[in-house]
Amino acid sequence: MSWCRPGQTVAFLGSSGVGKSTLFNSIFQENSQHTSAIREEDSKGRHTTTARSLRCAVGGFLLMDTPGMRELQLADCEQGVEQTFADVSDIASQCRFSDCQHDGEPGCAINTAITNGTLDPRRLSSYQKLMREQAINGASIAERRAADKQFVKMCKTIQSGKKARKHEM
Repeated sequence: MSWCRPGQTVAFLGSSGVGKSTLFNSIFQENSQHTSAIREEDSKGRHTTTARSLRCAVGGFLLMDTPGMRELQLADCEQGVEQTFADVSDIASQCRFSDCQHDGEPGCAINTAITNGTLDPRRLSSYQKLMREQAINGASIAERRAADKQFVKMCKTIQSGKKARKHEM
């Protein structure tokens, strides 16, 4: 509810069955959004919502419920990630090597911060995951095609090597 202030618009985004519509109904204290019971076999929610819904709440904020999504990608978010994880970036700037991968290199300030408890390893993991996503999503079509072409070439090389070894036997 800390996000739900007068003049704010809040949208619920996430996978199918995680409880977005249930939370929406809870905030409005009514069952305006259709929900389904969890599945008995695995205790997971079900995809139910099929359309977006935007409502104005008594507190003067707008709340949007959305159908579940299979995937949500960030694009052009490097600056936002750097701002959100400024602590990680600041520590990383103190590493001995500018291309430090924070994986046991000598002089790694990140590893030191994790060891002495000033940086949570989960925070580093989240930062690295978002930066990997940014690199993939930020790649141009030409870069993606080149990477795909290189991968196919590698697969063909491996397959032809296997065939050659098989004929040698």
